[in-house]
Amino acid sequence: MKDTGQSATLRYIPEVSVADLDNNKLIITEERGDFDYIYSVSDFITIEGKALKVSVSC
Repeated sequence: MKDTGQSATLRYIPEVSVADLDNNKLIITEERGDFDYIYSVSDFITIEGKALKVSVSC
């Protein structure tokens, strides 16, 4: 493979897809900013103020 000076990086790979990969050959890291947040509808309805702004910001 030709060396282009760019790093070989895969992004947005589901955790289930990397579960059986060899960690000695790859560096696997999570991107905290890409985590999903799951709220129950009843909790989401009652969120007020700053908590709401943080949970739905894009």
